[in-house]
Amino acid sequence: MPVFDDFERTDDSFQRLGESLFDFLNRSADSLHSYVRTTIEQWFNNYPEEEKTGFMGDFRSGLDNKLHSRFFEWNGCYDLKCESAAR
Repeated sequence: MPVFDDFERTDDSFQRLGESLFDFLNRSADSLHSYVRTTIEQWFNNYPEEEKTGFMGDFRSGLDNKLHSRFFEWNGCYDLKCESAAR
């Protein structure tokens, strides 16, 4: 179950007024945003299966505050996992 839609992205314009961060990241052809999508997909793939549905719903909800919360939660979990693996 991918977080972002699978299609060829050709739009490299800025985020539109009123556009959710998810929608912007999902459509952006910019290489930085491609990197962000790839990183998020990697985090998501390593997340527990039983929690993926709730994360996906929040992330794709169109509500930026939910996306930000999940992003920081994923980032923190990913960092802790990497830190534990390095020990």
